[in-house]
Amino acid sequence: MTQKSLETFLREVRSGRLDTNRHIVFIKINQLGGANLDTLRQSMRMPHQSLTAALSKLNDMGLIYQDVIGNY
Repeated sequence: MTQKSLETFLREVRSGRLDTNRHIVFIKINQLGGANLDTLRQSMRMPHQSLTAALSKLNDMGLIYQDVIGNY
């Protein structure tokens, strides 16, 4: 992930333009103050595969990380 891509993503989040699953998942994690996969799955109406793909991408971008007990 380039610095420019990261800056663009964060600018879109700040602007309220939430047009991808990544944006939606990122905002939800922040609203919840962190969450595990089960909590995210229960609070979001998103297919499991879409949710885990968004989490993986956010992790690759360095915006979230998963701790040893599974919380993001």
